[in-house]
Amino acid sequence: MELVVFQDRMLVQRPVILQKRKPFTIRFDWKNSPKKSAPTLKEYQRQKAQQTPEQFGIISYSGLYSYIYITGEEVRHEILISLLTFEKWRPLKRVNDGFLEVEEQKVAGEEIQEFFSNRNPVVIDVVTVKPLVQHISSLA
Repeated sequence: MELVVFQDRMLVQRPVILQKRKPFTIRFDWKNSPKKSAPTLKEYQRQKAQQTPEQFGIISYSGLYSYIYITGEEVRHEILISLLTFEKWRPLKRVNDGFLEVEEQKVAGEEIQEFFSNRNPVVIDVVTVKPLVQHISSLA
């Protein structure tokens, strides 16, 4: 997974490839924003889109995309993952292997929420905060 960090929509450092079981830490200067000469979020997205125009910047539809937003009020982690990719971690019960019935979506949503609620701990000022799953899209 590649980590790209922006502060006030400005690139903080070069992208970093995250490695399994090797934590990565970055420190922010909350009083001083990055220099205006750093690429902006829009410039970075434009460069990425030009690198893979046929895929609209999406490198793999079978992968996972993770976005972390940190503000004064919250730390939000958005995870974009297909159901089939998620099921590599935790298979969901369903009648038809190729389709998730509308009635099965509520149960699947609860199982997905439970799965993510017990992972991805966040530590803020040495206090571990348990994730709160607020939204699962494409499930009723």
